[in-house]
Amino acid sequence: MLKNNSLIYPILGFLALTALASVTSGYFINYAPVHKRIHQQLDEEIAAIGADVQARIDEEILGLPRLARVLQADKRLRRELSHFNEDPNADSERFHRYIKGQIELFNLDFLQLVNAEGRLIHDLHNQHLPPDIAPDQPAKPEFLPDIQEAMTYKRIVLNMAEEDNTYSIHATAPLFYKGAVLGAITIGTLINGAFSTNLSEYTGTKLALVSNSIGLFAVSDGSGKWPAVDIKMAREVILEGKRQFSEEHGNAQALFYQPVTFVDRTFTLVIFLPLEESHAPLFESAKRLVHTAITITILVVMLGGATYFVLIHPMRKLYGKARILLEVCSTSAGMVQPDPGRFRGNELQVLDNALETASMTVYANMGHLLEQKERFETLAVRDALTGLGNRRMFQDLLGTATALCRRHGGKLALFYMDLDKFKPINDTLGHDIGDMLLQEAASRLQEAVRDSDVVFRLGGDEFAALLPECSTTDLALEVGNRVLVRVKEPYHLKGHECSIGVSIGISLFPIHGEDIDTLLKSADSALYSVKESGRGRCAVAKPIKSA
Repeated sequence: MLKNNSLIYPILGFLALTALASVTSGYFINYAPVHKRIHQQLDEEIAAIGADVQARIDEEILGLPRLARVLQADKRLRRELSHFNEDPNADSERFHRYIKGQIELFNLDFLQLVNAEGRLIHDLHNQHLPPDIAPDQPAKPEFLPDIQEAMTYKRIVLNMAEEDNTYSIHATAPLFYKGAVLGAITIGTLINGAFSTNLSEYTGTKLALVSNSIGLFAVSDGSGKWPAVDIKMAREVILEGKRQFSEEHGNAQALFYQPVTFVDRTFTLVIFLPLEESHAPLFESAKRLVHTAITITILVVMLGGATYFVLIHPMRKLYGKARILLEVCSTSAGMVQPDPGRFRGNELQVLDNALETASMTVYANMGHLLEQKERFETLAVRDALTGLGNRRMFQDLLGTATALCRRHGGKLALFYMDLDKFKPINDTLGHDIGDMLLQEAASRLQEAVRDSDVVFRLGGDEFAALLPECSTTDLALEVGNRVLVRVKEPYHLKGHECSIGVSIGISLFPIHGEDIDTLLKSADSALYSVKESGRGRCAVAKPIKSA
């Protein structure tokens, strides 16, 4: 039997690690670059397809308001609707024939025409309604809010609605005749299998759409040969707005999940691509990987034998010294008797344990104390997220600054600042984007003020700044306006473009107070007045009336 301290164990371990390293290196040198290159090519192809699909969707969506304006300007349509409202039985067949002709002309999926009371006069799905029941038939509930908005505000409304496990994009335009509102016309496109089929023919790939509420719908291939779609991944794409993909090498196929936008809603576009031709280089790379691994393994075995005589044998001489070092370090660490487990194993293990124990003994307490000291110093006066001074530093410096101003007759300005529109972005895009936005905003605040000025983060989206040697309101407003302009510039964070603003309340020493509490109340009062008047500007507090 082999003894516990036999050197065969480290040798075998060394051979196993070197064999693993050979296979891993072969993978990263040979197989991984090919795999990465293929994925980059597929990603570029999918990005191009997604961009084409989004452009086609935008073209379809933007075309609806244009068609609605054309129908809105149709004099005959408005004249016929006026006559129909006055007398529903007056030549209704001619009116319906004219409407049907307009539908076929513009190649619409559906059209609804309602009078000023919101009652249905014409519906593409039903072709037409007899005049005797038209006044009693209301428009579809999902279209009523848009119809009311279009007729009330006299504008074209573009919206999206869900019905019967599909979606419709529709534009609603009010119709006028001689200054009076006659009704409204709603035209639209159905997002269904036919819509996906048209996109599939346009891009040359199989497509489908996934929504949060319905799941998989609008499949371009009706043959039923679609692979299983990961609905959970598709919904993650909707939430995160990032493209993802899954591969099935057994079936040589891949599904790419690409976010697309219809009006104001995000869906997942599922793109199917076969992998037979694109992944052919991977099979050749795998063969080369196996041959390389066998060759390197043989070399590793030879290297292992040489390593024993060159490295491990001299280590035996260090065994005694290692035991002594281990005993000394273990005793200095507070152990009355050295841990017997520290002396088990071969020479390399004992030496490793000795060096490890020595390192831990020397650096454990010292490193821990230094780390604690740095952490406490940083947390005491610095904001962990932005690196700006925190509320404690702000209060300390404000007290010192006001004391120096009273003693030497100096002047200073205090800014109280709140970020505008930060909470909706933080709630919608998540706290990671919110933290990045706070960091970027803090950096911009520091850049916008003067070099001698100090910016602080008091908590949340609340900031403050101290401006020494700021003697006039004009100078304070000049700095404040620079801050407004800099903060309003767009933010690009992980593919999202965000826009926020800032509201600033300003107080000056000694105009608005000669003590900390009065200055703070004056700046806070000015900030409150900015928020009440619409945000996004800076205001100076009112001077304190002398007694």
